[in-house]
Amino acid sequence: MSQKHHLSTSFERIYFGLFLCFSCLFIGFLIFWTRVFQHQLPAITDVFLNIYPNRVFNIDQYRRGVIPFWNAWIGCGIPQMASWQSSCFYPLFWIWNLLGTPDSLCIIGVLHSCLACLGFYLWMRSQKVSSLPAFLGSLSFSGSALFVFCWAHPPNIATLTWIPWIFWSIDQTLKKNNTAARILPALFLSLQILGGYPIFIFYTWLILSFWFLSQKPSGQNCRWVAIQLLLALGLTSLQWVPFYEFFTYCGRGGWWKEFPYFDKPSEYLNLLNPGLLGAPGSADYQGTTTNFVFNSYFGLMPLFIMVWSWLALFVKKSSKNLFWKITSLVLLLWMTGSHFFVFKIIPEKILEGLEPSKAICLFTFAAATAAALQFQTWLDQSRKHLAFYGLTALSLLWFFDISAVPFQIIHPIPNLFQQTAMNEKASQIKQIVRDKRILSLIQENQLAFTGPDRLEKSVEEPASYFLSNSNGAWKIRSVDYYLSIWVKNAQNIQIYCNKGFPYRGDLLDVAGVRLFLFPQKISSSSKYQAIGKWKNDFLTLNQQASENLRWVGESVDYPDARSILNVLAQPHSGWHKKIYLEKNSNGAYVALAPTGRAIPIALTENNQRFNSNQTSLSDIFAGPGYVIFNDSYAPGWHAWVDGQPSPILRAYGLFMAVPLSTGGPHQIDFRYEPTSFRFGLFFSMIFLWFFLLIVARKGVNENLFP
Repeated sequence: MSQKHHLSTSFERIYFGLFLCFSCLFIGFLIFWTRVFQHQLPAITDVFLNIYPNRVFNIDQYRRGVIPFWNAWIGCGIPQMASWQSSCFYPLFWIWNLLGTPDSLCIIGVLHSCLACLGFYLWMRSQKVSSLPAFLGSLSFSGSALFVFCWAHPPNIATLTWIPWIFWSIDQTLKKNNTAARILPALFLSLQILGGYPIFIFYTWLILSFWFLSQKPSGQNCRWVAIQLLLALGLTSLQWVPFYEFFTYCGRGGWWKEFPYFDKPSEYLNLLNPGLLGAPGSADYQGTTTNFVFNSYFGLMPLFIMVWSWLALFVKKSSKNLFWKITSLVLLLWMTGSHFFVFKIIPEKILEGLEPSKAICLFTFAAATAAALQFQTWLDQSRKHLAFYGLTALSLLWFFDISAVPFQIIHPIPNLFQQTAMNEKASQIKQIVRDKRILSLIQENQLAFTGPDRLEKSVEEPASYFLSNSNGAWKIRSVDYYLSIWVKNAQNIQIYCNKGFPYRGDLLDVAGVRLFLFPQKISSSSKYQAIGKWKNDFLTLNQQASENLRWVGESVDYPDARSILNVLAQPHSGWHKKIYLEKNSNGAYVALAPTGRAIPIALTENNQRFNSNQTSLSDIFAGPGYVIFNDSYAPGWHAWVDGQPSPILRAYGLFMAVPLSTGGPHQIDFRYEPTSFRFGLFFSMIFLWFFLLIVARKGVNENLFP
C-alpha cells in the first residue's frame, strides 16, 4: 500500500508541475496577443462595419459627458443604449470608454480570456477536480474558437466570460451558508446581463436552472437563488428595460429572415478543426456565413474525452458526472435545429426565436466541463506508469492544440481607420456632407474576405469604410440598406432603389442623403452632380437633399406608412412643400404623446445639434405648419415648442414632426430621453440600495429565512 501511495504522490507532484508550467505559458501567450493587437484589428467584416465604430461612438459620447442614448450616425438614427451591441453600462468597458483608447478592442477581449480561465478553474475546483484537469478544462473554454473569435465581439465575450463564474458562485451558495456566497451570484449574473448578448444569457439561465435542480437544493437555497436572479434583474434594469422597449417596438423585422439560425450539418466538422470548412468569414467558407463566429472547436483532446464519456453512458450506465455528459450531447444535437428530425416537430418560428446555433456558448462550457471531469476520473484510476505517460502526453497535446487556435483563425491587420490617408479623405467627405447624410453601396462580397493572404487587400476599397455603420468612426451621418429602425415598413432600401437606377424617387431626398459613394456612375442631371472619383468609387452630389430640420406649411393624410413610402418611391412627390402624415382607423394621427413637463427656453442658433440625443431649431416661421426632424421616429423622443411639451407626429412614415399653430418666432427642441431608462434607473437604484444593505448587514443570511 505504501508503494502505491508513494507512486500516486509522485504522479500528483508531476501533474501539479505541469499545471504550473502550463499556467505560466498561458499568461505569456496572452501577453503575446495583447502586443500583437496594438494598432491592429482582426480581419473580420463585422469589426469594420459595426464593432469598432460602435466603440468609437461610445468613447466619444462618454468623453463629452453624455450617456450614449441615441446614435445619430447609423440608419437615420437608432437607439444606442438600448441596443444589445452597445454594452453601455458594462463596468469593464467603462475604463476603456473613459480613457478613449479604441486600440484596446482586442486587448479587452484577451483580458476577458484571463477572467474566463480563472472562473472556469474555480468552477472545476469546486467540483473536486485537481489543478491540472481544472486548468485544461478552463483552457478549452477560454481558448476555444468561439471565445477567440469573440475577442473582436465585445458583447459576446463579455457575456461568455461570466458563465463559469455564475455556476461557481451558485455552487458556493449551495455549499456555504454565509453572506459572501449568497451575494456573489447576483453580482456575476448582473455583469453578464450588462455584457449585453441576450441569447447567450437565455441559454446560461436555462442550463443553470436544470443544473441547480439536479443538485436537489433545499427550500432555503431555492429561495436564495430566486432572490439572486431577481436582484440581478433589478440591478440591471437601467439596461434591459430600454432594450425590451426597443425590441418590442421594432422587433427584428422581416429582413432578419435572411439570417439562418440553424447550423448546416457540415458545420460539425468544425469540432475537428476550426478552419476545416475554409477560412471563417471568407467568401469560400462552406458553413453558414452568418454563424461563422459561433465555431464549435474546443480542442481535439477534450473532444475525444467527451465522446468517450458519451459512449460510456451506453456501455457502463454510470451515473457519475451524468448531468454534463447528457447536457453536452443534447446541446450538440439542439444546435442542428430543424436539420435534426426530432426537432422538426417544433414550429420553425419558435426555433428561429430560440436560435439553436447560439447554444454554442453553453455547449462549449458543458463540453469542457464534461471533459475535465472525465479526465479527473482517469487520473484517479491511474496507478501505473503506462497510464501516467499516456495522460501526460494527452495533457501536452491538449495544451498546445488549444494554444494554436488563435493562429489559425485570427489574422491581425493594421487599423486602417487610423491611417492618415483615410482620415484625410473622411474629412473631405465630411465637409461635403456637412450635417446631412451619405449613402454608400459596395459590390457584392467586396467585404467577404477570401483568405488570410488577401485580408488586408479586401478592406482597402474606400466604400468599405463609409458604409452605414462604419461611418460612426468618422462622425458622418448615413443610411444604408435600412433607412430607420421602423423596419416593418421599410425593410430594405432596395425595394425603392429597384424602381430604377439611378434612383429616381424622393425617399432618399427626404432622408437628407446629400452624397452617394457608389461603384457605379450616376448620370449627371439637375438632381445629381458627379463631383469626382476615389479609386474605384464615384462620388455623386444630391442637390435636393433635405435639411436635418425644416418647416413646411401643408399636410396630406394617409392611412398607413406603407402608402406614404410608395408615394415617396416616385419622383416629384411634392415633399418639399407638404408633409405626409398617418391617420389610423379612429381618425387620430400616429404620434408620440407629449411629456408632462416644460423646459426653460435657451435661445439657440438655427438648426443646432448639441449631441446625438438633442437638437434645436430657433427661427421665424412664415405661418402655421410643421417642423420636420429627419431622425428616426421612435419611443423616447420628446419635443417642446417654446418650452411647452408637444406631441411628435410620424412624418413621411419614418421621421418626426411637431405642429406649429401660429407663425412668427419659435424655438423647437427635440430630446431623446427614454422613459424606460428613467424607470430602469429608478429600479436599479432601489435594488442597488438593497444589495448594499445585504452586504453591510453581516449575518443577514441566518435571519432572513428562519
